[in-house]
Amino acid sequence: GFDMVIYDNAKGDVEENIKVAKQCREFIDTYNKENSKDVLFEAEIGYIGSGSEVRTELPSGIQKTSVETATYFVQEVRPDLLAPAVGNVHGMLKDVPEPNLDEKLCGEIYAATKVPLVLHGASGNTKEDIQACIKNRVAMVHVSTEIRVAYKNALKEAVNGEDLAAYKYLKPVRDAVQKLIEEKISIFSFKN
Repeated sequence: GFDMVIYDNAKGDVEENIKVAKQCREFIDTYNKENSKDVLFEAEIGYIGSGSEVRTELPSGIQKTSVETATYFVQEVRPDLLAPAVGNVHGMLKDVPEPNLDEKLCGEIYAATKVPLVLHGASGNTKEDIQACIKNRVAMVHVSTEIRVAYKNALKEAVNGEDLAAYKYLKPVRDAVQKLIEEKISIFSFKN
């Protein structure tokens, strides 16, 4: 019942990433053909750390995706969507400025590959950086860690009250997440 598969082995070397990503592509192509479906395939290239956590420093070993590597990867794998490393980081940084996103690199990768881009690890990045990347062909933005942080913080505050009825203390949690998501949608659609 899923309509998309995301494969992330960006920490491994490019050839290993390509090898397994090709297997995913082949499986999805076969599944789509046999079931008259159109499941999309998204693959990540370039290491941006791992996990949805709040960090106090950048993960070691992160590196941006080069245009040449992205082009080679796309030619070999044929993903429907590509998640390159462009200064983004999985998770979110605390008390440390988020790295600037490289919107120029986004544009260059898209121009070379013609594959819609996905920005993994955009939690905590500035509105200006995210919008600049969208202008340079980022079609999807992931802010999962930021949503999880809003949920957890609102839940901590809500359960510290006197109320024992979950339907009462979960309402402010839902409201906090909804507010954040509305803000993000506004940013992604250039209404903010």
